[in-house]
Amino acid sequence: MKAMIIGLDGATWDVLDDEFLTRFMPNLKRLKETGTSGTLQSTLPPITPAAWTSCLTGVEPCHHGLVDFKRYSFSDNWLRITNSSHVRVPNLWHYLSDNNLRIASINVPFTYPAYPVNGILIGGMGTPGATSDFVYPPEFKETLYDQIPDYDIANGSVAVNKGLSGNKAEFTASIEKIKRRLESRLDLARLVQKQQQTDVMMVQFQQTDLIKHRCWRYVSPKLRDNYPYQRDKIFELFVKLDQIIGELLKMADKQSSLVAVLSDHGFGPTPWVVNVNVILADWGYIKRARPISRAIRRTRLNIRKGKGLSSRHVPLSIQLPVDWSKTRAIVVQRPIYSSVHLNVKGRQPGGIVPPGDAYDQLIAELKSKFEQFTNPINGEKVFDKVVVPKKDFDTDAPYVLESYGDLMLVHKPHYRTSSTLKASRGHIGKIKDNNLNAAWHYPNGLFILNGRGIHAGKTIDANICDIAPTFYSWLGMPIPAEVDGQPIVGAFEQSPTIVKNRNVQYPEIFLGEKKAPIEETQEEQEALAEQLRNLGYLD
Repeated sequence: MKAMIIGLDGATWDVLDDEFLTRFMPNLKRLKETGTSGTLQSTLPPITPAAWTSCLTGVEPCHHGLVDFKRYSFSDNWLRITNSSHVRVPNLWHYLSDNNLRIASINVPFTYPAYPVNGILIGGMGTPGATSDFVYPPEFKETLYDQIPDYDIANGSVAVNKGLSGNKAEFTASIEKIKRRLESRLDLARLVQKQQQTDVMMVQFQQTDLIKHRCWRYVSPKLRDNYPYQRDKIFELFVKLDQIIGELLKMADKQSSLVAVLSDHGFGPTPWVVNVNVILADWGYIKRARPISRAIRRTRLNIRKGKGLSSRHVPLSIQLPVDWSKTRAIVVQRPIYSSVHLNVKGRQPGGIVPPGDAYDQLIAELKSKFEQFTNPINGEKVFDKVVVPKKDFDTDAPYVLESYGDLMLVHKPHYRTSSTLKASRGHIGKIKDNNLNAAWHYPNGLFILNGRGIHAGKTIDANICDIAPTFYSWLGMPIPAEVDGQPIVGAFEQSPTIVKNRNVQYPEIFLGEKKAPIEETQEEQEALAEQLRNLGYLD
């Protein structure tokens, strides 16, 4: 095998420090000591769909088009689940396939629906369920379940995940099932190797993110000693993961392969929640619906529930209790950072903000207010910056503004945002350590590069968009013209020859399968929404 990528979702050196690696993860420690490692800056925003897609494409989310689990649709005022069909550019697998290299992609998020590659692809997070088209070639799915009948996609059942917040027996049962999920990734990697001679393989472990979402108090170096039983069970999980990493490494040629271990984002404590819609309502930009309108809305939603239909799969005009005819700006989604959408005339149904000067003035007004907004409890400014995609990305492409909002509020570490409209929550709330929301994504992921021609014991920082061009250069391939990242040249003992194509030329394997975005059925969307609620992504 020429190269291997091991993905540890949500992993951070703040947890996997040198002491932790020495005690529980000797294989990862050895990789770090004999390779180059550092902080891997995540995407804007630092969230799974955007970041893993940038890892594989080398392209920023504002260009590749997949920013969040959901995308706001201007034309009909809906939020819709996203998937791989929303990605606008080819990725590493397409270009390697075009160069006759055989790939294996195992459990990588947002590679569903599975697409043609020269090799085998098994989708990860973002897959609705086992009956969906998450395997390429499709006939390999039968082999997969014949050989690994208990294979679970991504984080698996909600019951297992909720057990992590249960009593000791429930917690232990969940940990054992998660161990089995980790093992099944190794089983699948071995099965794939029996089916084909792989040149480049990627195996992603979503469970490292799940554990931090559900069990931060058992993982955090500052809190975990207060919960010795759960802490030790979590330690067992990381021991198992390290053993699996050791087995995966045996598949790579020690003398000539390149191995990367990386995460899509970091993780850290979030003691504060900012209720942006409550702020917007108090500033006069949101008009809450009158009691009679709320009653009608609840009735309509209850009728849907009575018919067995989800209350979430309705237009936002029904879903959210606001008077849209008097609402100028609102948060309808929060891909880690809150996306503030203006209600623009001619763009959204019932829009009231005129485009042009009035739009620009409202953007400037809101940007200034949020830049100056402070936490009333400690007096610090809450937002590091306020991104205006139309200006900062130099585009007014609908897919960018739908995904990012007309403004994106980039909060400081230790904060998270909510889209609640409940006035009783106030502008800012305190989050307890034992709350599901006590930890949230940080932009500081991690990476290790190890292999032929890579410096030993060197520390440098990089960006997640740098991963794909690093592999292109190491494999002696030109870097595609659309790539935003740069090879991590500081990791190489001798700087590789870097060639970047001047003209965009997408491979046929990508162009041939590129179709209009695929939308899941209502049942599939509800299954995915339940997964996201279980991880705290949906209010």
